[in-house]
Amino acid sequence: MTRDAPAPICAAGAILAVVDHVRSYGQLGIETGGFLYMARGSEIAGGVALTGIKGIVRRPGLFKISGEAIDELFSWAENADLFVPIQWHSHSIEAFLSCVDRNSGFSVDGFISVVLPFFKDPSADVSKWSWNIFQEGDWSPIEAPTVVDDAAQVVVFDEDGVRGA
Repeated sequence: MTRDAPAPICAAGAILAVVDHVRSYGQLGIETGGFLYMARGSEIAGGVALTGIKGIVRRPGLFKISGEAIDELFSWAENADLFVPIQWHSHSIEAFLSCVDRNSGFSVDGFISVVLPFFKDPSADVSKWSWNIFQEGDWSPIEAPTVVDDAAQVVVFDEDGVRGA
């Protein structure tokens, strides 16, 4: 069942930056992730926040971001008048929200969690990813977003702050 929720719109440049980041870590056999962000009032997620090193745990079957690293990103976004509505991460094989994803994710109404499968060679076709929204106390699948031909702003974040990629 797909919930009736507004589908996000994503910049093609953002999608390609996500795929490249996932592939670089997937080739090492480990998961990674990050966030998509947008200007307040915009309809297009044209920014990508890639995870750095400090406070980031990556290993087979596990990806974690420390609270301090998340605070750095969200403080930066607030100061820059940006909105961070989408978290994404990779899986080695299938695109689904695991029990850990469901129980440890951002359980905030309207927040979107995305899983990219086959991290060694992820597809840029967003319909092959798992798109889920938290609403009414639970995660539910939503339609993949429309992708528009637009560039992306890419930053890297971790416990040391946010910086250009």
